[in-house]
Amino acid sequence: LAEWPNRAPSWIATLILSFCTLLTYIDLFVHGGEKGSAVLQDQLSQVGRAQWQWLLFVASITIPCALGFVVVEVFREQGPQGDQNEKSQWEIILEGVILLLLVIGWIPSVMVATTPGGIASLVGNAYFFTWATTVFVMETFVWWIHDWRRRIHLILQQQQEEYEKIQEKVQKKSEAALHDEKVEELTSVTQVEQLSDSGKEESSISNEVENTEDADDDDEEITTYSEQIPDSIGA
Repeated sequence: LAEWPNRAPSWIATLILSFCTLLTYIDLFVHGGEKGSAVLQDQLSQVGRAQWQWLLFVASITIPCALGFVVVEVFREQGPQGDQNEKSQWEIILEGVILLLLVIGWIPSVMVATTPGGIASLVGNAYFFTWATTVFVMETFVWWIHDWRRRIHLILQQQQEEYEKIQEKVQKKSEAALHDEKVEELTSVTQVEQLSDSGKEESSISNEVENTEDADDDDEEITTYSEQIPDSIGA
């Protein structure tokens, strides 16, 4: 029973206790403490009709609410891995609203019924069942608040993980774009260096060609001059 999810153990306890509380209220209302002391009979005779109606109404409305959530957990389908499926969003909200209304109903009820002049103040069974039902209703509501906060925490954590994943993707894209820009810059610099190197080679080749032509011109001048020397000597 403790392994049932979604506050089912607390709802079962609330169902049993509220049913027992309702039985004690009905017994006191019908018999009026006939088997009790004269003090009890006198006190119950002075209880107003509004108190009876309110306490019987709160105990009666608690039973179908608790029974409904217990039956839902009994027939809840299991997940693909054999685990119990979680409640839907509207079911969680509905449960929270019902628990809030039950808490609002049982807190004044236990204060009225168990204080002097109340119908359960002198009857042990009604007294303890009223307090036990109130405690379990409040405990179930606190359990619901705890699960609700945990659910919100998980949602925020999931959103944070998704945000970090998106941020990581954007960062990787920016790094890749920056890397591509660096590669393009290096490529352009390399091309410029290659062009400058080829320009230097062309200039050195042209200089060599010019030097070779100058050397050929000098050889031709020397040859012409050497041919002119014998002619001038013969003359």
